[in-house]
Amino acid sequence: MRLGTQGMSAVSAGARVRLGIRHGWFACAALGALYGATTWCAYAAVEIADCALRPIAIGVRDLVAASHWRFSGLLVAFYGIAGGLLGALAALPIGRRGRWGDLSPVQMQAAATMTLVAAYAANLVFGTGPRSRVALLLAITLLALLSALLMWPNRFGRVSLPADPWGISLLLLGLPLFAASRDAAGLLLTLAFALVAAVASRKFLHARSRPPRLPLRQLAAVALVIPSILLLTALLTRDLPPVPPLAAVGAPAGPNVIVLLLDTVRADHMSIYGYERETTPRLKGFADRATTYTRAVATSNWTLPTHASIFTGLYPRRHGAMNQAGRAESPALAPQHETLAEILEKSGYLNLAVIANAGNVRPEYGLARGFHLFDVRDLAPCFSRRPEHLRHGARRLLNRIVPTAKYDKFARRAEDINRDALRLIEEAKRRGGPFFLFVNYMDAHEPYLPPPPFLHRFPGRSRVLTHADFQRMREEVVSRRRLISEEERAHFISQYDGAIAYMDHQIGALFDRLEQMGLYDESLLVVTSDHGEAFGEKSLVAHAKSLYQHELGVPLIVKYPGQREPRIVDAPASLVDLMPTILDAAEIPAPAALQGQSLLAPAGERIVFAEAVADALLASLLPQHPRRQYAAFEGSHKLILSSDGNLELYDLSRDAGELRNLAPSGAAPAHRLRRALDAWLEANPLEIRPPRQLDATSLERLKALGYVR
Repeated sequence: MRLGTQGMSAVSAGARVRLGIRHGWFACAALGALYGATTWCAYAAVEIADCALRPIAIGVRDLVAASHWRFSGLLVAFYGIAGGLLGALAALPIGRRGRWGDLSPVQMQAAATMTLVAAYAANLVFGTGPRSRVALLLAITLLALLSALLMWPNRFGRVSLPADPWGISLLLLGLPLFAASRDAAGLLLTLAFALVAAVASRKFLHARSRPPRLPLRQLAAVALVIPSILLLTALLTRDLPPVPPLAAVGAPAGPNVIVLLLDTVRADHMSIYGYERETTPRLKGFADRATTYTRAVATSNWTLPTHASIFTGLYPRRHGAMNQAGRAESPALAPQHETLAEILEKSGYLNLAVIANAGNVRPEYGLARGFHLFDVRDLAPCFSRRPEHLRHGARRLLNRIVPTAKYDKFARRAEDINRDALRLIEEAKRRGGPFFLFVNYMDAHEPYLPPPPFLHRFPGRSRVLTHADFQRMREEVVSRRRLISEEERAHFISQYDGAIAYMDHQIGALFDRLEQMGLYDESLLVVTSDHGEAFGEKSLVAHAKSLYQHELGVPLIVKYPGQREPRIVDAPASLVDLMPTILDAAEIPAPAALQGQSLLAPAGERIVFAEAVADALLASLLPQHPRRQYAAFEGSHKLILSSDGNLELYDLSRDAGELRNLAPSGAAPAHRLRRALDAWLEANPLEIRPPRQLDATSLERLKALGYVR
């Protein structure tokens, strides 16, 4: 049977209509995907600039590590894919009539921008961080404007700002920042950029009647802007400065002194101190030719006061560099106290320091006095604490595909510290004469991110738990809302132990290089820590919370010049003893006011002390917690006195976990140590000093370190 001419025409017309509809839907989705991808990548460029360049603008020259580049690439790829998918879906309703000529560039751009603003609002509503009311109100307003632009393009088509991705991105990230900082200059800058972006795109966006164009200008801008931001950031960050000239002071003949401090390492997580996991095999070899102190304690439970005690030979209440009121800010080291580096400098030592903890070991606290070079550089963070950033929500999705915890790192790794330390050692050897090198490693501090293979070294690791999860868990556990879960504890301890093993490996590499350079045998080498870390013991997490042994018990291993046989000392030792010990080994007279004693010439039985003030985080989460605590150690006995009058006595030789309080039984050591503690407090009145005013950068660092919320 043959169809008539009229029937053939009807079939052809129907086929053309169907093909036209199909072509219209496909073309609309493809074009929407391109608009969506470029829109989200434009936002990525603004967000990367906010994370990388804004700190530089306020004077912070943090280093850009390789991880920062990798994460930026991962983020741009994720935003591009997410924006493409959402842009395609949002553009489909626009092409419902199925004709290419019906697609408006304004509508396409508005639809793509609407997906970005909607995701921004969802990240604020469903995110885990604090919500910004200004950001949420801004997102709702923009969604309303974009909806109007989509529904009535002929009426609002010439209003380009609500659809422009660069202007919208700058508003989304700039306006909440202004509201939080009250920075008028920041607001003006944000509005200026938004206006420039809107004007630049107006000619492109307001073309309502012309056929749609590909967003080639946006694509070219994204391809140019993101690499430029990263390159500019790398150029503006700081490299290791040169060692300055050393004034001639004769011909000193003292030993080289190298102090390696493993920030946040508790002794009972080191295999050399009996831990069941093999975390410190290289330090075990080091101890075979050194002296191991089995009852070493820190003078306080966080970084600043213990470092100041190491550098002054004084307890915190005397040197004054400690939190004195449960606030975020702490005073600097009192200027009248001469530091170890200042004394060594007078004797011709070249004093060098390489510091990973850029939050609390800073020149502003007076810790750099006497050092010829004090290298304290931080890493530019991949994740800011701003809840408006979409990357916080993006990582929750990315974690299901690729782990992102490694991008939480904000301090230089031990291998980076070693590289700069060895460069300084080589320079010191070239110059001749003795040197003092202080090295601070920070890999065992939260967020506990050892590199491969150490992150897999011990069982318990979770693929999904991040630093944000740790911070949330810490607040909930410390405030007594819940206990730490077994999964959380197993994961964070596995990574903490892996970090200790990683530092042990790097310290071994440093010692190997010292031997190759002929500097090992006759140098004074010290390995210690400033405090420990809690993982749920007594409902405590992290540090700066108590004076229990998980925060005070630290390693102390000293290889004296020429020592080749192992030695073990069970008597109490304190970090306050390091300065007089180093001066004794260098045959330099120690100031009479020092409160420590040389470990080379111990004075028999003694009592050592420690003290702490509740940090700002604990004070805000648990107001009923005692503000101050003091501890006294004699032999195996330890007394803790709290400012609320509570008294605790433990026999650490029988009760390492401090589970049985002997004070209520009236044990004789409690009375003896209480009298000694009272006499010590009376003889050492608190050094009252005005707190150092924190700028925004310092506050952010303390938040990252977990001392404030």
